[in-house]
Amino acid sequence: RRPAQLRYRCNVRVLIERLASKAKAEPGYRLGFFCPDVGAPATDVLATRWHRYRRTAVCLVPADEEGRHPPCLHQIAPLLASSCRACHALGMDTLGAGLRRPGLRNGIKRTAFFRLLPTTDAAVAARFERDLLDMPAQIPEILNWRLSRAQALPWNSATGAAWSYVWEQEFESLEDLTGPYMSHPHHWAHIDRWFDPESGVRAVDTDLSHAFSPFTESVLTAADALPGQS
Repeated sequence: RRPAQLRYRCNVRVLIERLASKAKAEPGYRLGFFCPDVGAPATDVLATRWHRYRRTAVCLVPADEEGRHPPCLHQIAPLLASSCRACHALGMDTLGAGLRRPGLRNGIKRTAFFRLLPTTDAAVAARFERDLLDMPAQIPEILNWRLSRAQALPWNSATGAAWSYVWEQEFESLEDLTGPYMSHPHHWAHIDRWFDPESGVRAVDTDLSHAFSPFTESVLTAADALPGQS
């Protein structure tokens, strides 16, 4: 699977319907998963901190059996160009994943995009990855998860540096994400330091993206069945 983070111009539901219609016109295509982010109240700390990313959507599309471009790319590319301000098209290499509740329904999927600082070496990056992957063991509210290294694909149309990581998690409710997860001691003791300029160990750009969306059926469980996923 290949995620595309979209900054869209039109109504996201209309965009999703158009993408699905275009994609299904391609023989052999399996519909991906679309996760528009939830618009949080302006007073919410998440909405305040990540305000400029609120008009985004995360679209998971399958690659072919060899992991190349989505077979439907020539169908959806013109629509992405006309409907989106930017499209971060990413290839992913899974570093770790787990399904504590594969049958999760009517939950919340959170997708975070991180970018390493240019000066971050491989050993420090590995420590950051380990701290992220330790989170599910420490925070029981994380029910399903997947951490992947990311690299821009040829059909990426976004300017600027590509994202380094995609960190996907599923929760039973939005309150589990905004409450126990964000306030957990493991989060502020072991994760926040990697983003804090005053910590002395900062390794990740604070210009990040945080999107969350409701789903009917677990996206991470279903995404395992897509061809070409890592």
